[in-house]
Amino acid sequence: MGVSNGARTYLLKAKEEVKEKYDLLLARDMFSACTGCTGDCEPEYCGRLSEWIGSLMVEEAKKSQEDEDEFEEEI
Repeated sequence: MGVSNGARTYLLKAKEEVKEKYDLLLARDMFSACTGCTGDCEPEYCGRLSEWIGSLMVEEAKKSQEDEDEFEEEI
């Protein structure tokens, strides 16, 4: 706490959430299909990308179900 022009002042600092650097590139055990890809492809037709997106969807569905189950237990 400090004083500036007769008023109390406070220094607020945001606390950063620590995340693993590569968490956003992982879906279950699969690393993003596009990371390091040198192919000249169209994303709409990339099988590897589609599989990775499918893994993200499965992972998100599991998280949603867990959250829903936890909410029901609280009620």
